Amino acid sequence: MRYQIPIKTGSIVSILIGAVIALYGGCQVKEGLATSSWPTVEGVITASSTTSKRESASIGSGRTTVYRAKVEYTYEVNGERIVGDRITVRPRWRGNSRAADDDRMTYRRDAAVTVHYDPADPGSSVLEPGVNTSSFGWFALGLLMLVVGIAARLGLFGSSFGPAPPRRGI
Repeated sequence: MRYQIPIKTGSIVSILIGAVIALYGGCQVKEGLATSSWPTVEGVITASSTTSKRESASIGSGRTTVYRAKVEYTYEVNGERIVGDRITVRPRWRGNSRAADDDRMTYRRDAAVTVHYDPADPGSSVLEPGVNTSSFGWFALGLLMLVVGIAARLGLFGSSFGPAPPRRGI
């Protein structure tokens, strides 16, 4: 006998997962927006490379390799030398090594860069201020799951499901 998850249970799961994803994306959006108004100082790239990792691809398609530029830079705030390593608020993983290499080439070793740092926490910095598109995506996905979960919980999709009815032969 095939059993379907009751809508009430599914709605609670959707609400909980949606809340977590929306919070994750929302925090990134908030920090990304804040970086645009952070003060700047000059810094210097001290290390630049490309790194990769294996991760799950789309459902049913196995694993894939993604790449990103990895940089380290130094800058000074109030006489204190600080080391930073973020290009953007959220790491920019790429589907191919060429795109990551292009990012790396933008930040070559010994290159002068403008560093945007958090005045409340000067150790928090980025080279490219603003919000990544993927951060908005995570936030939107979380909100969608919340809305679907709430709608299901309110019964807007019909009644709760139980065991699937048996199939009748022709």
